[in-house]
Amino acid sequence: MIIKINAQSIICENTIEKTTDSITEILNRDNAIAIDYIVDGTSINEELGNYLSERLAITKEIEVITQPVKQLIQETINSAYAYLKNAIPQIRSMASEFEMEPDAITWQSLNELLEGLNWLIDSMERMNALKSLELAVNDYVVWNQYAQITYNLIPTIKDLDAALRNKNNRKVGRILSKEIVPAFEVMGNKLYGLMTSPLKM
Repeated sequence: MIIKINAQSIICENTIEKTTDSITEILNRDNAIAIDYIVDGTSINEELGNYLSERLAITKEIEVITQPVKQLIQETINSAYAYLKNAIPQIRSMASEFEMEPDAITWQSLNELLEGLNWLIDSMERMNALKSLELAVNDYVVWNQYAQITYNLIPTIKDLDAALRNKNNRKVGRILSKEIVPAFEVMGNKLYGLMTSPLKM
């Protein structure tokens, strides 16, 4: 089997363990992550080991599309900051509408907010899984503070979901204005500090 990764090609023994170990070794050496795998010309949408478990014998080439960890960190921080800053005024407006009578547009905005909340949590968890994160961000304490506030959104989402199930629109408005907006403001401030100083890597 041939593995193409970061402008090099290596011949690897046809076993899942050898294949994944070889890829991991190069990713760690180059301080990169895999963002896509192209197996015999086809981009796969599942974990590489699972995909190979049924196709290992017929697999001839794996191309690994990578991204530098530094770039991933910077893009994630910048994207999260931009989202937070754009979302805050919209959430304030949404909260006021739930205190009165939300219309179809308001409900759509709430659905988009729930998607955004889940994206913030998912992206933070992906960042926390990076082994080199502590060595990359300019202030790991600030990052951990951001991560903790983001984790604290999980029970807030559950409270919001309960208020929606109970059709308590006023409580939805209070959660938006008294819990989510303040959390977003602090999160944005934390990320701004990380954005305005260069990464260490």
